[in-house]
Amino acid sequence: STLKELSLCHNGITDQGIEHLVRMLESNETLTSLWLGSNKITDQGLELLCQVLMQKNKTLQVLSLEWNKFRNDASVTILVDMLKKNQSLTTLNLENCKLPRSGVEELKLVTKTKKIFELFIN
Repeated sequence: STLKELSLCHNGITDQGIEHLVRMLESNETLTSLWLGSNKITDQGLELLCQVLMQKNKTLQVLSLEWNKFRNDASVTILVDMLKKNQSLTTLNLENCKLPRSGVEELKLVTKTKKIFELFIN
């Protein structure tokens, strides 16, 4: 059997932990859902995740990042770029991540260009 879903919510994962996850995601061809809510991931870890989803990983469909701390405009930019380039992701949860209000609107706009997409954000 192969791993298709991985929940690591409430595990205190930091950006350093994300570095390890990114290495796994670079070569993983079976994982479709990854839940990373309520950890200690910051803008730096988010950038690493988005880079791998833009360049290497082609299977992840659900990414849940709620209750992490993405506070700067650069996070919005990298999320928008990732959503434009990634073809497999269909669900993204960014609830309670403290993203700038202008960024929330930008993310909503880019997801409207995708055929099937669920964005959870506030």
